[in-house]
Amino acid sequence: MHILIAEDNQDHLELIVDILKSSFGNDCKIQSYTSLNDAIHHINHQHVDVFLCDLKLPDSPIENTVDIIKNLEDAPPIIVLTSLHDDELANRLVKEGIQDFLPKDELTPSQLVRACHYAVERKKLTQSLLEKNEDYKAFCYSLTHDFRSSLWQVSGFAQIFKRETQKKYPQETSLPFEYLDKISTKIEGIQRLIEDLQDFLSIDSLSDTYSAVPVTLAARNAADMLGETVARKNGIIEVESLPEIKGNLSQLQLLFSNLLSNAIKYNQSERPYIKVSAETNDDNITIVVEDNGIGIPADKLGSIFTPFERLHSKDLYPGSGLGLAIVKRVVKSHRGRIQVKSKVGEGTRVILQFPKP
Repeated sequence: MHILIAEDNQDHLELIVDILKSSFGNDCKIQSYTSLNDAIHHINHQHVDVFLCDLKLPDSPIENTVDIIKNLEDAPPIIVLTSLHDDELANRLVKEGIQDFLPKDELTPSQLVRACHYAVERKKLTQSLLEKNEDYKAFCYSLTHDFRSSLWQVSGFAQIFKRETQKKYPQETSLPFEYLDKISTKIEGIQRLIEDLQDFLSIDSLSDTYSAVPVTLAARNAADMLGETVARKNGIIEVESLPEIKGNLSQLQLLFSNLLSNAIKYNQSERPYIKVSAETNDDNITIVVEDNGIGIPADKLGSIFTPFERLHSKDLYPGSGLGLAIVKRVVKSHRGRIQVKSKVGEGTRVILQFPKP
């Protein structure tokens, strides 16, 4: 095992090296540096199995070290060794890809050896999952692209056939052209499903670029996009002033588009009414989307977020069955929670909770 150490305290370094040599024996190759730049240069030019790194080094203060090691390309498994007792920093580092965080004054031989072995295995597993996820996404995007292209051609050929037949037999009224129209309708449904699948797959890709987002703008943009549908059903969407959260505008707009679309679709009242409002407390921001629609049976509330789960037939309520699954994924991507309360015949309340910026 090739272990790299970035540590400027000679006493600490000797203790760590002694532990490693006594545990791994001659199978362990150890290289140490007192500066972060030298250690990074070593990583860029040689294979390293485990990188043990102090956070505060002569050429790099703590925050700078954190930024550098978390953004290393093709980084080896990283274990932070520090004199700090900072649980918040430790949690942040682990979430950002650091394999472990060990306080030096609590370090034991068995703990350090175990951490090295675990770090290597965690890194292998993480890398394998990332590669599989990328392959899965590439496959799905390729598949949806091919489907969309083929469906467009089928729809086009159906319409050409109908148009040319009508030209050739203008007086013939018994030809079953309605089947060609049904083909076009089915294809539109499949294309909507493909678009929803692409939305579902792309949600997590922008989480690293989140910034302050006015939720009012996301909700009102979604409401404007549904303007014709709402007017056709004589409905009203009321969006109150909503706070900012840390997130992505496009994803939040997609979230509200699905929630408002469902609220209009599953509504049989003479005047559908949807209200989007907000509550703020010490812990989080709560946004509520409520309607006067048909409601959801209590025994179905537990399954409504399952992809492709449908409570009604496609003929009665068209759709892909992915709307609420997309909503839940967007909420999860924003480190939020979602809860649904509903009564059949009385309407539904969707409660979204997000951490404060």
